[in-house]
Amino acid sequence: MTQAWLDQPVFLTGLMKSGTTLLLGLMDGADGVLCYPDEPSFDRLWSRRYDDAEHMLRDWIYGTPNPIHLYKAMQEAHGEAFDPRGAAWAKEQYPLLSEIEQHCARSVLRGLDQADGESLFDRLQYLQALAEPPQEGLTRTALVRRTLQAFHRALRRPIGQPRAWAFKQPMPIVDPVFLDWFWAQFPAGKVVFIVRDPRAYYVSRIDYTRRSGLLQRVAALRRRLLILSAVEADYRQIAALHRRADPRACFVRYEDLVSDAAGVMQRVADFVGVPYTEAMSRPTKLGVAAEMPTATRAGGNTVFQSSKDRWRERLGPVETAMLEAATQPALDDFGYDKVSSPWVRALMAGLRSPLATLNRMRRKPVRLKIDLSRSQECLR
Repeated sequence: MTQAWLDQPVFLTGLMKSGTTLLLGLMDGADGVLCYPDEPSFDRLWSRRYDDAEHMLRDWIYGTPNPIHLYKAMQEAHGEAFDPRGAAWAKEQYPLLSEIEQHCARSVLRGLDQADGESLFDRLQYLQALAEPPQEGLTRTALVRRTLQAFHRALRRPIGQPRAWAFKQPMPIVDPVFLDWFWAQFPAGKVVFIVRDPRAYYVSRIDYTRRSGLLQRVAALRRRLLILSAVEADYRQIAALHRRADPRACFVRYEDLVSDAAGVMQRVADFVGVPYTEAMSRPTKLGVAAEMPTATRAGGNTVFQSSKDRWRERLGPVETAMLEAATQPALDDFGYDKVSSPWVRALMAGLRSPLATLNRMRRKPVRLKIDLSRSQECLR
């Protein structure tokens, strides 16, 4: 019988570099919510075609860019446990493993294997449970449930029977198909969407390396215009999603989260339907204090605010006005103050429009590869 908590996922999402890792770390402190500690890439299952259930399961274990699956210790020590051909065969079939394993071993899962002298997670048990021969008719959604069950059983510090589970997956581009995919598989699921000031998000994507040659400067300017076009498109979609007013979705601002983590997480806890605890104001990973790249200081896990206004040090008045003209609907919807004058924004909008159109014509369109026609009952 399917356990009820497996049908109660909380999808933490937003644009890349918008604070999804911090949001997951704070959600980890919620009582009764099992948080998958990294990006599982569940959406990949709906972007690929499979011959049968075994093909799907093998690809899920070996081919998915999921750090828990690709971790070096798993490849070297546990490969034989779930495939007689071992990790060498896997690397030959999926070269991505070799490229990513060092990154995973260095940083992504530091703390999962060892924290305070105690192992938190039995990776071998997790992989063995995940790799059990698939039942006939195993669906994509059933494989997601199997992954969460295996992960829950492999925890060395049990959290009891969860009421819900949470995972994070930032969006490379904002597309409603991401949310449509999630709710098609889990109608009772909830989405927490984190939004960052578009000016700060833009700065996070810019390469500020000094360019000496004229051609290099022209290339850098064109890249900025491309990024500006992408930021405009993404934030228009975010504003449109926000205006849907879907009761299954909750929007939070990154700036509010780092300014008042307790207040924002109280609202998130009420939305998810779990009691708020003080542990939700400090980021953790499986209950152990964790550092976040932009929002905690080395040696501690207290959220700090200094990252939220760094864009002011990078953006000049012209670029700021151009960004504010491009993302005005989102700025208005989420209550971000504009610093440029209205007439300057109007001027920048007039100058930006033909340049942005030209760049959109020259760049290749980016689309998510999720295929909603691949239903739970059909592998192909």
